[in-house]
Amino acid sequence: MMVVIAIAGILTAIAVPKYNTYQKRSRFTEVVLAASAYKLPASIAVQSGKITNVDDLNSGKYGIPGKLESGQSGSPHVESVSIDKGKIRAIGTAAFENAVFEMQATITPSSQIVWTINDKVTDSCQSKGYC
Repeated sequence: MMVVIAIAGILTAIAVPKYNTYQKRSRFTEVVLAASAYKLPASIAVQSGKITNVDDLNSGKYGIPGKLESGQSGSPHVESVSIDKGKIRAIGTAAFENAVFEMQATITPSSQIVWTINDKVTDSCQSKGYC
């Protein structure tokens, strides 16, 4: 009986931290989804010819949503989301150590947007293990 209890204790000690990490990663997807809400309006603004320079891709202009602050995104896990000069920046709440998910836009000659994830930003979600 003691052996069974010891094995159960060891398995619990291993499983609980992994489960907590899994839970946080799954909840952080809401932050990534909040950032993706800026991609389509930005693409439409570029494809329609309203924007030709990546520096003009900003929150609240040309049909791109304005900056979202805590409580406005509909998710309790999102602190803020905005786009500034073609850089979408979504920040998680304190529960996620204010981890940052960031994407940078590049406009191609054929008026398409290519998004590149920036994992070198300070407090990136990649460095914290959330994405």
